[in-house]
Amino acid sequence: MATPPEIPPAEALAGHRRTPLMAAMLSLVLLLTAFVTHHQLQVERFNREVVRVGNLAGQSTKGGLQGSRQADDPGLTELQQAFSRRVWLGVAFLLIGIGLWMWLVMRSILRPIGNLTAAAGTFAEGRLDYRVPEMRRGRMGRLAASLNRMAAQLQAYRRLQDEKIVRLHQFMESTLGAFPDPVFIFNEQGAVEMQNPAARRWLRETGQNGRLPESIESLWRRALHEGEDVLPQGFAEVLTCRVGGRRQVYLPRALRIEHEHVVSGVALVLHDITRFQLLDELKTNLIGTVSHEIKTPLTSVSMVLHLLEEETPGKLSDQQRELVTTAIQDTGRLLAVTQDLLDLSRLEAGRAALDLEETGIGPLFAQASEPLAPLIEEREQQLRLTVADGLPPLQVDFARMSHVIRNLLENAVKYSPPGTTIELEAGMGPDGAVRLSVRDEGPGVPEEFRDRIFEKFFRLRESEAPGTGLGLSICREIVAAHGGRLETCNREGGGAEFTVLLPMRKHEQPEEHARTDSGGG
Repeated sequence: MATPPEIPPAEALAGHRRTPLMAAMLSLVLLLTAFVTHHQLQVERFNREVVRVGNLAGQSTKGGLQGSRQADDPGLTELQQAFSRRVWLGVAFLLIGIGLWMWLVMRSILRPIGNLTAAAGTFAEGRLDYRVPEMRRGRMGRLAASLNRMAAQLQAYRRLQDEKIVRLHQFMESTLGAFPDPVFIFNEQGAVEMQNPAARRWLRETGQNGRLPESIESLWRRALHEGEDVLPQGFAEVLTCRVGGRRQVYLPRALRIEHEHVVSGVALVLHDITRFQLLDELKTNLIGTVSHEIKTPLTSVSMVLHLLEEETPGKLSDQQRELVTTAIQDTGRLLAVTQDLLDLSRLEAGRAALDLEETGIGPLFAQASEPLAPLIEEREQQLRLTVADGLPPLQVDFARMSHVIRNLLENAVKYSPPGTTIELEAGMGPDGAVRLSVRDEGPGVPEEFRDRIFEKFFRLRESEAPGTGLGLSICREIVAAHGGRLETCNREGGGAEFTVLLPMRKHEQPEEHARTDSGGG
């Protein structure tokens, strides 16, 4: 892309103005000095001539005194004065002539420079259609022609840029217009600079009167002030509204608009997920219904198998007893999976009621870790518990939250090699939340699967530990039902860390001390 020519500054033109002015002043000073010197020489020559004439006259009258008197004759003095008047009159006429000549010279020099300076100021104001009047040949004429050529190039460059901006704007409008979802473009001040037809239609049909809901405006403010995109993922962060009499569900996303690492605005996209949510609800209801229908006959089968194991109908042979034991174990696993599916469907549908109670973190950890003590001892592992002093009691469903901690601990035990240490820690997290962390020394979670680890039925391909892939999904839903979140990351020294962040009551102020307990099993 061609770069526009630079406009000469007014100071550069002023330099052209000062140069001839200084030259003219110097010429005037030299001329006056020469004239005054010449005048003084003429006066001295005239005085010497008068004295010489007087001396000759005095000698002819035989007396030096009489010669002196004649030398002081008033006629000679008057002659000297007349000569001086003529000389000074000549000086005056000479000065007037020189001044007139300088005025004409400076006028011929300064007027073009003034025109050039005014033209440069006009160009700087953006009026590129102005042209400098033509001048005579010479440096000023060439400079004026250069300024006119520069103005023409700038005008063509501006026209080209304006055309590009118009085409880019039309392209953006066409692109945004093709989006089926509402899109709003905010500038740095929070004003809506652009919106596609779907956004205008959404504002009109939702009765927003041109103003977005506060929950939506808070998203672009977060993206603008926190310096990162806001990308909600779950249905808990959706926007539900009625559009044209129909219930619509949108997942809002705020994306920063950056140029050279400077945020110049935010694009807010309302992704219509109504159909996806309906499908998800249908799937959840189907799973819940099927699980409920399967659980009833499985329970009956389990009861019959237990009666057979107790030999209520009659004695069993060793082979029959082994088959019954295997059937009981498989039936128990099926019942556990069915119960997990039922719990998950209730949690996702928001129908699972939480029995909230105030409890300490110590009893919660004890309840979660006690059933795993035999497995930890069998694998010769150690469980290290660390609870920060001064932590406030939690307001949680004790049974469900202990299930979350137990599930995370069980995964840590399964995926950690024998003889390693598993850490269970409680402390303060970001934004005043209580942090419950489980750390192991296993292989960790591969980076490409970190976002999928909480999906239903998802299991790592290289995993050899038994399971259905529902445990982490249920844990995430339980934590979300408490208003918290479940996160995972890999430790620098190896292993994985799963963290539960639970909101803390605002009036509690924890202390920054910790106590550590270590023990095996």
